[in-house]
Amino acid sequence: MEGRTSSGTSCKKSARLLLCSKLLIIFFVLFLFNVYISPRRFLQSYHNVITDYRFSSLENNHLIGRVFIAINLYQSQSLLEDGSWTCTLMELIDQLGPNNVYLSIFENNSTDATPHLLRQIEKQLKCEHTIVTTTINLDEDQYASLYINDRKGKYLSRMAYLAMVRNRALEPIMSNGRFSKVLFLNDIVFSSQDVIQLLQTNSGNYAAACALDFINPVKFYDTFATRDSSGYSMGLPLYPYFSPGQSQSQTLRNSLIHVKSCWSGMVAFDSKPFDNGLKFRSLDNVSDYDASECCLIHADINQPNRTFINPRIHVAYSKFVYIWHKRLAYFESIWKPVQRVITYLANLPRYNKFRLNGIHPSERLPFKERLCQAFRDHLVYNPEDLPPKTDLREQMTPVEDQSRIGSCSANCLAGAYEYLTKRGSHQNIDISSLFIYYNGRVKENGSENAITDSGCSMTRIIEALEEYGTCLESLWPSDITQVNEQPSDEAYQQAKHHKITDALQINIDLYEMKSCLAQGFPFAFGLKFFSSFDQAAQSGIVPMPNSSDRTRQSDGSHALLAVGYNDQSQSFIVRNSWGEDWGDKSYCYIPYDYITDSNLCFDVWTVRKVATDDFGQDHWDTDDSVDY
Repeated sequence: MEGRTSSGTSCKKSARLLLCSKLLIIFFVLFLFNVYISPRRFLQSYHNVITDYRFSSLENNHLIGRVFIAINLYQSQSLLEDGSWTCTLMELIDQLGPNNVYLSIFENNSTDATPHLLRQIEKQLKCEHTIVTTTINLDEDQYASLYINDRKGKYLSRMAYLAMVRNRALEPIMSNGRFSKVLFLNDIVFSSQDVIQLLQTNSGNYAAACALDFINPVKFYDTFATRDSSGYSMGLPLYPYFSPGQSQSQTLRNSLIHVKSCWSGMVAFDSKPFDNGLKFRSLDNVSDYDASECCLIHADINQPNRTFINPRIHVAYSKFVYIWHKRLAYFESIWKPVQRVITYLANLPRYNKFRLNGIHPSERLPFKERLCQAFRDHLVYNPEDLPPKTDLREQMTPVEDQSRIGSCSANCLAGAYEYLTKRGSHQNIDISSLFIYYNGRVKENGSENAITDSGCSMTRIIEALEEYGTCLESLWPSDITQVNEQPSDEAYQQAKHHKITDALQINIDLYEMKSCLAQGFPFAFGLKFFSSFDQAAQSGIVPMPNSSDRTRQSDGSHALLAVGYNDQSQSFIVRNSWGEDWGDKSYCYIPYDYITDSNLCFDVWTVRKVATDDFGQDHWDTDDSVDY
């Protein structure tokens, strides 16, 4: 028995040794593969590890200008007590120049030694500064505004509280002259080199520039406040962090990453919005949703094409993570297949209809006079002659699903276009909404550079249909991975024969809207919507926004297509673009009072004429307009 036991133990040890050897071999192979496919990244990362250099050449620092540094601290004794964070801060101030820095630290309600340590730090400061250590006691008004009372009970809104304390750290900016940049620092481990490189991102030309922060040596932390260039949340929080798209591609190239929002423990802003009184905010306490104050600040600045993550700057929440993340950085490419597989299996990023306003309110009418006539000049019915109901659904083509992209304005006008062609040809025609959406954004941006999935106004979609036309879905399929790709030459060749030639603007008026439908024309419109809109997902019935909805900002804007009305139910019949599983087979019923409220509804258009309804010939006569 003893011999067999000894032999069994020996076998187990050998098996463990063999397993460890295999794992080491796999790791070594992956390491060599990583170095082979990304040699420049390996050498760069290795250089950062083996050298602990400081900025010896600061000739570009004068380009940064005056910097307002804002820091919020709470229970930060472990960060401050060994003195290394303080030394880094002092070094940063010296490198920027004490005359170029104003430091504002706001600490509140700490029960450890943080207030005492801050008083010690204040004695060493050479720059202008305000250091506040306080206990916040909420008064009655603050209590009412910061607490949420819902089905979970009554609790403090973390986002509202954080917005308040960040604003307290910002307070001195209004009374201490002009600044070039505003730098927010969390309780992170960083180097002065990290900060100066961040401030110099894109040669200082940015609305906001963020670092990447890490909670352990390989895991990105701030997924809550980060949204990629298309407004999506993150993929798996391992390199390359984002789901497939522009932001991921830029990460893989180690170039500046365009994002809609970010924070990541360290963020630099252009100071102009704060000079003009910009403050942090949260959603109000009657919202059914929550949003980070660090995300909303970017929405309020509203310069998404000038918001970046600088991928060369990595910070962490402990010294151990900061050191080991840099040491493991040259292995990061081994996470790419893991990211790809898990992002695919988990269907990341998940759909979020509030990620962007799929339709932007139009700033002006189309530039073509013949495309901006008013529908009131083409009325047929007198108010008393209108039929009690109209329903055009039988003549509509099958509904499409815009999926996770912000193409709602293109989808609803594609539906209107297909309706007109079906009336003429009696055939279902499937045109490419992605083609229309791309060209609408070209009109919106004024160029084909830096096209992002950021929604589009109705006017720009109409202009795109007038100038570029549209092609069949088979020529440019609605593949959401190609949402920012320019369509093919073949698609443009076909599209130039299929343009709209007559679009009319409709006033937000019940008589005009019903008349348009009674005359046989659907109309597209933009609508501000609230969380109550979700109720239509099952029933198809959209409730009227209640008084609490109207006192707060909407949860988003969406483009829809009205295809009928019913006086008995006092509602419009409306086609959505969220697939046939939504509502009443993708249709819903919206109250007259909702759509005729000019505070909630905007940009109402109908398309009345297309160049031709014939997609079946090789050549078309573009002068042979089909007028219904």
